[in-house]
Amino acid sequence: MYSLVNEDASAGCFAIETARTLPVTFEAMKVETSENDVMKQLLSYVKNGWPQHPMQIQDTAVAKFFPRRDSLIAIKGCVFLGDRIVVPDCYRQMILKELHAGHPGVARMKLLGHSKVYWPGIDNDIERAVKSYEQCAVNSRTPIKCTLRSWPIPRAPWSRIHIDFAGPVNGFYYLVIVDALTNWPEVFRMTAATTTKTLECLEEVFSRQGLCDTLVSNNGPQFVSKEFENFCMQYGIYHIKTPPYYPQSNGQAERFVDLLKTGLKKLDGKENADRVLRRFLFVLPLHAFIYSRAEVTVPADDGP
Repeated sequence: MYSLVNEDASAGCFAIETARTLPVTFEAMKVETSENDVMKQLLSYVKNGWPQHPMQIQDTAVAKFFPRRDSLIAIKGCVFLGDRIVVPDCYRQMILKELHAGHPGVARMKLLGHSKVYWPGIDNDIERAVKSYEQCAVNSRTPIKCTLRSWPIPRAPWSRIHIDFAGPVNGFYYLVIVDALTNWPEVFRMTAATTTKTLECLEEVFSRQGLCDTLVSNNGPQFVSKEFENFCMQYGIYHIKTPPYYPQSNGQAERFVDLLKTGLKKLDGKENADRVLRRFLFVLPLHAFIYSRAEVTVPADDGP
């Protein structure tokens, strides 16, 4: 069975828009696909049909695509596996660096890669990339050993929120607010983690998302102050404070804060914190899936 050229307008637009979120432009991918010997041959096979057997393909780099041949499509001069653009070899390290920007770990990094890009052996390359960063090994977090509290599923988005602080990191605190249903995070940077500033951030979120019914926090001083309790009482918000001996019962905020803190600590003075935070939040559509699970299992992406 030969692959067909995908000229469907809606499918093509969606795939191209997905590709445009990458650090390499779609136009650059298109140029490299037209000039690189491997990509040129691959594009030709996708458009015109594949040999009956991989042994008939002289270039071993092209032959590696053979198991996925029925899922490969051509859109406006580039090759896609479904909605995932096939990345030419010269751009793969750049893509890996971008995927690793938030220091998400192997499993989460694979999920991010599987949502946007493809090349043969991508999973192995991700594993090697993560291991190659010495600071990742130094700063690897200790796995959570206790079982996280099981919360009921909220009735609607922003019905229950979990909040916590990351920091101080390089002189800044980061207030993290996570919706319990969608796992959508809001992050606010501040120089002082005060109750007043915390309430200002909550009011900003509520002005866009609506008031929550339940707010879950730890026993940080910002959250146990009289001012904070009066705020919750004024707006009819049920405030749940996690016990000091079991802070991880605020797991939805804890997991996001832990990952954010780890990523920010690895700045090492070489990058702007705002840029790293933007790149970290760049993967928000997948965070909604990732942070709903304490453990992540990722299917291998190198099989047929």
